[in-house]
Amino acid sequence: MKHLKVTSVLLSVAMCASIMLTPVAVMADDTTAPSEAQTTEAAEKETEAPKKETEAPKKETEATEKQEPTEAEEKETEAPEKETEATEEPKETEPAEETEKEPEATEKQPEETEKEPEATEKQPEETEKDPEEAEGELPETVVGNKAKGAFAGKCGNNLIWSYDESSNTLKITGSGNMTSYYHFDGTNNENKVFAPWTIHASGIKTIVIGENVTSIGSYAFEGCTSLTSVSLPSTLNGIGSYAFLECTKLASLTIKDKSVTAIGAGSFMNCKSLASIYLPDSIKSIGASAFSGCTSLSSVKIPAAVTAIAGECFTGCTSLTSVTIHNKVTAVGAGAFMGCTSLATITLPTSVTALGVRAFSGCSSLTDIGLGAVKTIRECTFEYCTSLANITFPYTVTTIEAYAFNGCGFVTLNIPYTMKSLAEYSFNGCTKLTDVKIDQSLYANYGEKAFKNCSHYVNHPLEYATLGEKATVGDYQYKVTNAAKNGTGTCMLIAVANPVAAVVIPNYVKIKDCTYKVTRIYSTSFQKNTTMTSLVIGGNVKTIDASAFLGCSSLVKVSGGANVQTIGNKAFTNCFALKTFSIGSSSLKKIGNYAFYGDKVLTVLYIQKTTKLTKANVKKSLKGSYVKTVKVKKSKVSAYKKYFTKANCGKKVSVKK
Repeated sequence: MKHLKVTSVLLSVAMCASIMLTPVAVMADDTTAPSEAQTTEAAEKETEAPKKETEAPKKETEATEKQEPTEAEEKETEAPEKETEATEEPKETEPAEETEKEPEATEKQPEETEKEPEATEKQPEETEKDPEEAEGELPETVVGNKAKGAFAGKCGNNLIWSYDESSNTLKITGSGNMTSYYHFDGTNNENKVFAPWTIHASGIKTIVIGENVTSIGSYAFEGCTSLTSVSLPSTLNGIGSYAFLECTKLASLTIKDKSVTAIGAGSFMNCKSLASIYLPDSIKSIGASAFSGCTSLSSVKIPAAVTAIAGECFTGCTSLTSVTIHNKVTAVGAGAFMGCTSLATITLPTSVTALGVRAFSGCSSLTDIGLGAVKTIRECTFEYCTSLANITFPYTVTTIEAYAFNGCGFVTLNIPYTMKSLAEYSFNGCTKLTDVKIDQSLYANYGEKAFKNCSHYVNHPLEYATLGEKATVGDYQYKVTNAAKNGTGTCMLIAVANPVAAVVIPNYVKIKDCTYKVTRIYSTSFQKNTTMTSLVIGGNVKTIDASAFLGCSSLVKVSGGANVQTIGNKAFTNCFALKTFSIGSSSLKKIGNYAFYGDKVLTVLYIQKTTKLTKANVKKSLKGSYVKTVKVKKSKVSAYKKYFTKANCGKKVSVKK
């Protein structure tokens, strides 16, 4: 109350007539009258702190000499909040009369007010000693922490951090989860919270995380380039993404058993000195790029509970020589071991069924790998594995994608019959390759350039014939009708090279080591062939051209033709010895004009599976023939009787089942 009364008195005095102000001004300095500049400066100070300035004129000369206005201003700056509280609550009316009646008391007031700044000076010290109030003042961002002496603070709801600059030790104490932070890029972004100790990061050598801490936040210790020792508690259950990013001197780390269950993405990325790390079986997941760039890491054991190795998990681990993978892992992610140039051997358990693109790309020392039960070898999976000289494909592998083994060191290859697809460039640049064993029936599914730039492998099966190219295979000559890029081309039989009695039109022929379907018999291919006595038509033949077998006077029997769709005009004209014609096609749509003209001994036509003939497509088909009976499917007897009529075929025939 004394302080309030004094302040009120001073305010009342300041409001009095100028008569009171003049003597006080004279008393303030016995030697020098105030100049205009000083008066102006006093006015400016009065504007900044009017209530403090009001006190100054009322003090005795001795009091003024002891306490200069500049000190008062400095103290006011140090504790602005306390000064405001002290000056904003004066009772203006009570001391007004008392000031007029007792001027002597007014002179004594400054003595009491001199004591007030002492209490004010102590208040900031008490604030610094109060840890809760101190934490409330700490900024969440890094900028300015060191300037304000921030060496401790909160890093979670119930976690406290402290940094000892003399020992370069960072301690985390308390309980619960640590705050997750953002990547620090040197800017102060108000929307992001950075680890509060980042300003000290380059000096931190030791990190001690106390018991009851349950997680390490994202980017928590990013860039602690001097860090050599980390103590983890048994209560820890998770390490956040990029938590130890680029801790380049951290050489080893032990994660205690039955604690951590998850390691976040990039947790130890670019920890170049990390030579060993113990991963307990409690760990269920390891994030992408978790150990990417750990160039000193020599061995790793994947925990038994992990079911998938994430993408780029060990990318660029150039010292890695040993990897142990348990049989619960089902997939190896994209680029998981890319660039592991010291890895010589690895065995994938049979539980592994999927490999990501570039999973082992650039593993230049790899000489042997067990592929588990992988189904597809993805794009660039083993690209530039230059020491990989041979590989055993499990029968589960059905597809090899483009560039899967680009630039590998293969000498021999044995591709299993279960393979269904071999993409273009899949073995591109395998310059040491000299021998490839591939089941002939699979040639049609291989990409045109699967063995591109394999300079030593000359006779690979993918030198396709071009459209229209002719080739003699066995007793017959063929012409390519469709040179498809994937090897599913077709050809037609065009000539007889070596006449034989028993002619069998094959389903496939191999031209330049690639298999083509024989789908057509050309019009002049067997004309007037007097050697042939029997004919079996291949299962892929769809078209028998007009006059194809015209004048084959020794031909007795025709069979096969399961997929024949068209028999051309005069196809079997003047086959005088033809006695039996029986084809098993259900696809037959047309029998051409005069197809069996002059065939004297052919009395029965067997087409018992056909269901697609029409009246128009059998017109004149039997004209000039000696066919008396047509054997058809039971369900088609009634319909076909209307087709094979005298009016339609030039002669009356009997249609029977």
